[in-house]
Parts: sequence; structure tokens; C-alpha cells
Amino acid sequence: MNGLPVSVRFLESAASSAAKARGVEPALPTTDPFDVATALKCISAFQVRLGVEVLDALDDESNAQPLIAAARILQSTAQYLRRETDPPNVADLDDLSFHAALAFAMHGNFPSARAALSDVSSGYLKESLVFRMVAAICDPSSKYVRYRSLDVNFNEFRSWWYRALRHSNKRRRTEAFKNALELFTEAATAGTMAEYALLLGGRMAANQARRLATVNLLNDASEIPRWFILQSIKAGMVTLLPPQHILLSKKRIAKHRRNTLLTLPTSTGKTFVAEACMAADLADDSLCVYVAPYVAIGEQVKDSLRKCFGDEVPVVSMFGGFQSEALNRFAENEVVVATPERFDGWLRTGEDLDRLRTVIFDEIHILENGSRGARVEGLVSRLRLLQRNNPKLRIIGLSAVLTEPQRVCTWLGVQEIDLHQIGWRPTARRLAMCLANGDMYWIHGNDALRPSSEVATSAVSEPIKVRLPGKIKPARFANANEKSAAANVGAIARDLLIRLGSPGLIVCPRKLDTRLLARELLEGREEVENDDVLQTAANILERYPYLNFLAECLRYGVSYHNASLPFDVRRDIEELTRARALSVVCATTTLAEGADLPFRWTIVAHWLSSMRDDGRVMKSMTFRNIAGRCGRA
Repeated sequence: MNGLPVSVRFLESAASSAAKARGVEPALPTTDPFDVATALKCISAFQVRLGVEVLDALDDESNAQPLIAAARILQSTAQYLRRETDPPNVADLDDLSFHAALAFAMHGNFPSARAALSDVSSGYLKESLVFRMVAAICDPSSKYVRYRSLDVNFNEFRSWWYRALRHSNKRRRTEAFKNALELFTEAATAGTMAEYALLLGGRMAANQARRLATVNLLNDASEIPRWFILQSIKAGMVTLLPPQHILLSKKRIAKHRRNTLLTLPTSTGKTFVAEACMAADLADDSLCVYVAPYVAIGEQVKDSLRKCFGDEVPVVSMFGGFQSEALNRFAENEVVVATPERFDGWLRTGEDLDRLRTVIFDEIHILENGSRGARVEGLVSRLRLLQRNNPKLRIIGLSAVLTEPQRVCTWLGVQEIDLHQIGWRPTARRLAMCLANGDMYWIHGNDALRPSSEVATSAVSEPIKVRLPGKIKPARFANANEKSAAANVGAIARDLLIRLGSPGLIVCPRKLDTRLLARELLEGREEVENDDVLQTAANILERYPYLNFLAECLRYGVSYHNASLPFDVRRDIEELTRARALSVVCATTTLAEGADLPFRWTIVAHWLSSMRDDGRVMKSMTFRNIAGRCGRA
């Protein structure tokens, strides 16, 4: 029970504000004041909740619907009003984003709180000590917490708050939290009405941060090495996401050696959970392996592991050809990040197999993906045989989109208690459909806030008209209309760039399509003024003169990305995308499945995932995984 009267229609307001944030008319129109009032009412219904059990219950999204809706309503309203030709004053918009951040933090969703705070102007925070305190609570890893302040009053609070979430001694953390909360309470009580109104919500958010603090693993999950926990905090992992807290602190999956399957939505921190399990299994000449299906994912995991493992354990990458890094025979323990092909080659050598401990298979749903899936299936089968003689060997599968996890569990030898399915997700993702006549509208999909009266295909918005210049004619072959289709996809991409901003991702079935679409998107664009982009384009042209078209695309803020590009070029494109320096990237599955990049929107350019023979229809699982590439906090 959320304690709200039925007249508080927060689901309708959430859907309406989501449509307005996308620049379209909502299917269920509401007024902005009504939406904001609804959000504030929802926040007030939750802000007195402080007990650990009560906060734990909010990890179930069904118990936290009004609070999630409040955060989304305030954030969406602020976003769309900022784009209006005659927007409200900046202070009002900052107020909306600030309260959105607070609502996200009250739910324990600190990455989204950080994202909402990034929309708040620095002047808004400077004018109030209480505002800065709340900002520090909502974003415990921010510069406001890490660095000393010239404001004596805030610095005293900051110092205690820093220790409350980082000190290795539990008693010291408890003392620091108490002192920080007392200072916050004193400041809010002595402040203006607006500041005093933040007291209860700020207190709840602080208790969420305390509950989810990564440093708690020192006491709650002693099987995870101390160095790993402290190094993770140093790398910026100050708080856990609720699924990470559940798996590592409550269920303690790093403690046992049983095979395990994790099916969690994208952006919920599966990789960190896997890293913690590997760290817990590194002892006595051990070797752990992280199998990443694509090089782009492997590169990200390698960088993440090196941050969390520091100098304690060497991290070796095995990608591409056979010239990758070699194992260090003098290392006591080691971690390898490899593609399936390279791990397969290493297994066939038969060396060091007795050292194997934890093997992680990321995106394990790739089992259904043709030859690459067959290779992963062979790898797992071989490891299952090795487990007969190596009881210390553990297999962990990760996926966001498995449709039949029980079948995979049977094959992996995963017991029912070791199948972990958690639906919590940090961000909302909305699906849009564009019909052949150019009508484009957003639908609810499987969003946690979908009203019970609506189905997945129910419209969130009224249709908008996108002018599609390409004429699609009936044809025998799938590629007969490729130029017209590219023109139409380009038109949709231009609309989304205006409506939602950049960067965007267009997923293509073939390498050829990535280049076709990149060429289409060049039309009407001006050359960018970003020095990093221009320098990267020049460097690529110098190293690979035959990539002159890619260099031209980059100069206009567009790129394509596929397996035919040299590894270092793909890495350059990924870095520019991570820095939000590109507007659109047209890619095959080299980026579309699993890579963690800040795309604001994704277009699936074709309903076929392959053009070979008669074509292969894209599986729903593949589509859902691709959809997970956008909207990350």
C-alpha cells in the first residue's frame, strides 16, 4: 500500500509528461501544474520511510511505483519546458530537476539522481547551504563530497558525509552518518520554508545511501576481498544499485562456487556483480575469465576490471588475432577478458586448465546467435566436462533478455536457488513505431509504470508526421529498396535528433547499410567544431587512407561502426561516442548488443537481422537487447 488516494493518478501523469518530453501530444493529456502537484504528493507519501526493511521493500518496483513516477514526472516536465520557445525562469526549472534528483535518490536510484542533478545550474546550488547538502546526499560520488569546500558549514557536513559512506570501520561510519544527519537537520530547520520542506526527503535519501553504500560489503560480504571493495569505491562506486545490493549483500552469491545465472535488465550493474564474484575466487594460483561476445564489450570490461583490481591482480585481454596479451606465468592470480574465439583457442592448448576458477559468460543469450552462439555452446559444454575434475570451477551466465532462463539453467547445471531474476531498472525506455505513411507514435511497452488498463502496444502519444522521402515498392529481394529505406531511416533520425538530442544509434543488418546510412545522414549537416573529432578524423585518414569516407563522416559528427574497421578505429569511435562528441553512429551488432555507451535513442533500421539467403527475422530477444543500448543514466 502506498497510502495515496485513488484520485492521485500518477500513472497517467507519468505517461503524459513522458510524451511531452519527447515533443509529442500525450494520448492522455494533463496539465503541467497538475503533473507537478501529483509528483509532489507522491514524494510526500514516501518521505517518512526510514527503516531498513521499509527501504528494502522499495527495491520491488511494484511497491515504489508512485515514487518512481514522481521522479520521472518532474524530470520529464523540466526537460520539455527547457525546450519551449518561452520557457519558465531558470530557477523554476532547476527546482523541478532538483526535486527529481531527490525523488530518484529516495528510491535508491543514485545514477538517475546524478543525471537529474546535471541539469541543475551551479547558481541554484550556490544560493543555499541546504540545497548543497541535498545535492551531496543525492550524488555521494560528486565533487561536492570529494573535495574540501571553502564554506565552513558545508565542509563540516561534507567531511562527515564522506566518512559515513567510505570509512572502513562500521562504528566510525555510524558515528559519521549521525553527525552528518544532525548538521543537515539543523540547517534545514533553521532555513526557509523551501529548505525545511527538503528535510524529510533528504533524510530518506541519506538512509538509502547508507543502506546501499558499497563499503558495507566489508561487513556484509567478507568473502569479497577488502582491496576490491576499497578500490571500487576509489573508482567512483560509492553506492550499489539495489540489484547489486540484493545479490552481493543479501544473497551473497560471491560466497559459493555453484553455477549461477543472472537475468537482470540492462544498466543494473551485472558486470560489477560478476567482477566481485571473480575477486572473491582469486586465491592460490587462480585464473578467472570474463568471456565477452564482442570486442567493444570486452574493452569496457577490461577497463572496468583494471580500475577495480588496481595493482592487486593483472588483467589480460585476449581479443582478435593471436597477438593479444599473454598470460603472466609469474603472477600468482590472474584475470583474463576474452572473446569466445580467443578463449576457445586458449582452452584447446590445454595449459593452466587446473587454475580455472570463475568463468563469466556475458550476454549468454548469444547462444541463439548462429555460429557465434554455437561456439559459446561448445565452450560451456567443455567447461561442464572440466567441472567433473575441477570442483573449484564455477560458471556464471549474464543476460538482460533471456526468454527461457529455466532451460539455460538445466543445461548449465544451475539450481533453482541460483537463478536470480530481478526486474528493477534505473531508467525508463519508451518504444516508438513509425508506420509506412510516416505516422510515428510512442507506446508503453513493458514499462513498470504502464497503467493496468493499457497493454504493451497502447499509445502514450498522439501520432506525429515524419516526411518519408523514399518510396518503398513491392520487390522480390530484401535489398531492392535499400536506398529508399536509407532515406526514410535518415528522416526519422533527423527528427529524433531535434526531438531527443544526441548521440543516437542506428542498428543495421549489414556493414554496407552502416555506410549507406552514414552517407544519407551527411546531407545538410555542417562541419563540427570539436577539436577531438577533427583530430581523430585526421589521424584515421593518416593511418588508413582508404577510410577517407569515414574521416569525412566524422568531420560532420556522423560515424559508422562495424567489424570491417580496424580495431583501433572502432575504439576511437567508441571514445568519441562516450564523450558525446558524435551525433549519430550507424552500427551493426558490434555496438548494438551489450556495449555501454550514452545513446539517447536507438533506431532498428530493419526487421531482418540478416540479409543472407531469404533473410532472417530479428528475434524479439535481440530487439530487446538492442533497445537496451539507449536511455542509460
